[in-house]
Amino acid sequence: MKKFIAGAEASIASYIITDEYDPIHWINHIGPKPLLMLHSPDDQTVPFGRGRDLYDQAREPKTWVSTHGAHIATFAFAQYRQTTLEFIENLPFGPVKSKE
Repeated sequence: MKKFIAGAEASIASYIITDEYDPIHWINHIGPKPLLMLHSPDDQTVPFGRGRDLYDQAREPKTWVSTHGAHIATFAFAQYRQTTLEFIENLPFGPVKSKE
């Protein structure tokens, strides 16, 4: 969120939301659990570089997939849905079984 010098427009949220929960401070706590990050350079909500910064800070094992489309549009593409399913199926504990 942007803060501007006096007289210019400012986002109120940028003044009231703390960065205490900024993912960059917490991403390294996820490992050693497997992490899959899908991010698109077309994302106008979360800058692509920010996604890469988070990925770079994450611990192994981790997988980065550069995708297409706007924010949350990744799953409109079958190939990225398939990538996600394959990631889940290959987790150390295996796929989740139905209780039937």
